[in-house]
Amino acid sequence: MRQNVLTDWADVPIVMDLIYASRIVGVSPEYLKKRAQKGDFPAYKEGNQWRITKDALMRHVGVIGGRAYNIMPAASIWKDPSHHAGKQTV
Repeated sequence: MRQNVLTDWADVPIVMDLIYASRIVGVSPEYLKKRAQKGDFPAYKEGNQWRITKDALMRHVGVIGGRAYNIMPAASIWKDPSHHAGKQTV
């Protein structure tokens, strides 16, 4: 099954589970869970599920001015034409 590519933070829910967050970050949900248990990832446990807020995830991945530079590589490359020339704008 093909998954939709996320290209805009407005499409990301305010609170998400680690499966959703893992699609954004590009690692497995299990890896995020291990990092959260160690205190290295800003997720919290709600019942038996791990969750993270959009704001916490944005801070964690380093969103600059509403644009993500180290997540969603394909999406951010195609949205910012400066990446085509090998440059990154800030």
